[in-house]
Amino acid sequence: MNKEDKIAIIKGLFWDYDIKPEAYLWIAEHPDEADRKDLQHFFIKAFERLRWHDLIGIFGIETVKRLLTEETRRGLRKEARGRFDSACAILQGKPLTITRQDIENRKRALKPFLSGRWYGV
Repeated sequence: MNKEDKIAIIKGLFWDYDIKPEAYLWIAEHPDEADRKDLQHFFIKAFERLRWHDLIGIFGIETVKRLLTEETRRGLRKEARGRFDSACAILQGKPLTITRQDIENRKRALKPFLSGRWYGV
């Protein structure tokens, strides 16, 4: 991803702020030198709103791995926390968890739809 593409993505991300996208690009390219609070705010906003390949393109895979911390997770909206957990598992080489389908819960959920009176359930 070239510099112009990154700047265009950052402009779209911060469309409602009066900022210079070059300043945020510098933060993404120099995470060790950037202010921790600014970096965290930028990463959380980017994580919640950007596609995965754009996030990696702007920050780089190593920086993303380093920023996927519990502190970041707490800063995310509840809807984004599932994506965060999946991203952490993938980057750490862990298996993804799948939802459990309990037979008893399934039977209980179907009961109102398939009445025993009508279908012998």
